[in-house]
Amino acid sequence: MQKRLPVSVASFNLSRNALEWRPVTAWWINNATQLCRISHEYGSFVCTKTHKIWTETRGYVQAAD
Repeated sequence: MQKRLPVSVASFNLSRNALEWRPVTAWWINNATQLCRISHEYGSFVCTKTHKIWTETRGYVQAAD
């Protein structure tokens, strides 16, 4: 079993039209071979290329984009 850290992520609440920090509540092992690193002003994270990420200018986009 992998150790799961108490992590929060920025999440966009469409009904309130607001960004809010929410805890990660579920994890699973993904055997994907194509991962990408997303870098931003506060650090970086790794996800699958098809993971959906919210952007302020384009809405949701796939991580590979």
